[in-house]
Amino acid sequence: MTAKKPPVAPKKNPPQAFMTAYQNLCKKYGFQLNVVPTFVARDDGTWSVKMQITVSEFKTQEQE
Repeated sequence: MTAKKPPVAPKKNPPQAFMTAYQNLCKKYGFQLNVVPTFVARDDGTWSVKMQITVSEFKTQEQE
């Protein structure tokens, strides 16, 4: 028999923790992710929304 893993407890403030970790990565490596929604025509006459992700240079407010 395999032992069951204990349930994962959610962190108290995951959005803020993610934002802080992401900002630190951007500062460390000098790049950021940019996400722009784009509309794509489908063959059935409808549209789909896709997220176009690009990487760009990360600029702090002091650099601008």
